[in-house]
Amino acid sequence: MYRRIPVRGFSTALAALIGIVLTLWMLLISTPASDNALAAPYPYYDQPVSRLDAAAGITIVKTAPGVVYQALGAGETLVQYDLTIQNPAGYTIDAGAIVTDALPAGTVLDSGNTGPGWAGTFVAGGTRVTYTLLSSTDSTTIDVGSYDASVPVPVRDGSTVVNAGYCFSGTVNGVPGAFCEGEPVTTVIRAPDFSLVESPSAPVCAGGHVTYTLSVTNPGGVQTTQPFTIVGQIAPTLNVLSDTISAGGVWTPTTITWNVTSTVLQADGANQVRRTFVATVPLTVAHGTPVTNTYVVTSPEVSPNVLLWRSSYVSVTHVGAAFTSSASLSQSYRVAFQNHSVGATEYRWDFGDGSPISTETHPVHLYTDVGTYTVALTATGACGFDTATDTVTVLTGCVGASVTSLASDEPVDQG
Repeated sequence: MYRRIPVRGFSTALAALIGIVLTLWMLLISTPASDNALAAPYPYYDQPVSRLDAAAGITIVKTAPGVVYQALGAGETLVQYDLTIQNPAGYTIDAGAIVTDALPAGTVLDSGNTGPGWAGTFVAGGTRVTYTLLSSTDSTTIDVGSYDASVPVPVRDGSTVVNAGYCFSGTVNGVPGAFCEGEPVTTVIRAPDFSLVESPSAPVCAGGHVTYTLSVTNPGGVQTTQPFTIVGQIAPTLNVLSDTISAGGVWTPTTITWNVTSTVLQADGANQVRRTFVATVPLTVAHGTPVTNTYVVTSPEVSPNVLLWRSSYVSVTHVGAAFTSSASLSQSYRVAFQNHSVGATEYRWDFGDGSPISTETHPVHLYTDVGTYTVALTATGACGFDTATDTVTVLTGCVGASVTSLASDEPVDQG
């Protein structure tokens, strides 16, 4: 059986309820909002807390290296973060203040250290560090501590590790509160800073031998360990002498491969990996022909595997003597010689008339009598010498020359 409620009684109860709601609403809007109130809990805090920001006089500075070189032979690469509190006004920070920092995504804690007057909570393999102030301080610069974040390897060269803000909770100048902020700190992870230099014995002579020396160093990175591989793609111009390849190199018709398994490269370049080989250059290779070898250093412990790529370039030196001659119409016994030799730095001219040898590059010679003369030019350079001959006929009123170059074996007639 249901009880009937009188209309008058219901109206009275409804009016009372509305009055209570209006009273609560008036109290709410009449209470001034605190500028320090947090609208929602910050990370690591379960309840809203009063906010302390830069205007309150303290800031936290987090620093880390801009670039860290990945170590070979190790299962991790470490990025160190340092935390300090800047307190330029010298406000008093009470004991019990807490600084908390979350590690970058994908990293875990390796180890941590505390600054003077701080205690730290470090859990190896964890993702957060906590520092607690043991005694009050009003220092303007406060060393909170540091920690190493472990980045698993391999990582792709150029990958970034981004560490976002931090949190502070404590009492500053008698005002309790907390804040979480800070600019992200970015570190770039690079593969070891390997350097490879190819040093051919100079010059590279047609018809000769050339010794190549490869030097691999690690001048800019952290100490690295094996293994790594050097693969050289050798120019088809060269004929590699397989029995001259050093330290276990394996030769195929186009490449040399060295597997380096027992060398530690120091970051300061104090030691290096050196490999050599000898190749011959056919005599038929023309002067100025490019010789390009390409080298790749790889390791299975980095991603991508290539540590560096280098392409070298030298050109073949081939000494070839060649010249032409022309007569002066106004001075019929005077002959000008144009030197077209390549790969040479010194020249000797024998004009065939018993006159002194000339060492000029482009001489002009005055013959004193008619006749036929054999002119010889010997061109000498770092890769040897070559000789070209020219038959010059001096007639009354004109000079005729039939040029034969030993470099080309093709006669060139001059009239």
